[in-house]
Amino acid sequence: MTYRLHKELVSAAKSDNLDYRLGAIHSLVYKLPEKNREMLELLIRHLVNVCEYSKENLMTPSNMGVIFGPTLMRAQEDTVAAMMNIKFQNIVVEILIEHFVKRVYGYSFLRSLFMDTQEVSKELSRTDLFRST
Repeated sequence: MTYRLHKELVSAAKSDNLDYRLGAIHSLVYKLPEKNREMLELLIRHLVNVCEYSKENLMTPSNMGVIFGPTLMRAQEDTVAAMMNIKFQNIVVEILIEHFVKRVYGYSFLRSLFMDTQEVSKELSRTDLFRST
């Protein structure tokens, strides 16, 4: 994550509208520099793997958000306002983890976070929406 997008990501996490939150985070992740997006995808993929064993290790997406939110989305300056936003930093990370595995028309939501709109359209056109799972 970058300092440049920090305020917008926190603002998206504050929304009560889940559809807006997901859409805003999608567009903001796409604004990350390519290398940052690639690294974020690798990290989130790893965190999803850890969360798959949450019954044994108690590391749920929410707990991972608490641990990695402040690290991945650290505010540029340590202020009282920044401390008040830690909860929303955690929410962003939790959303990334939770929606990595959710399927949207046959491809993972997180994968779509790292693709621009044209790439998503191409991916959707290659997906058989009517196949049985």
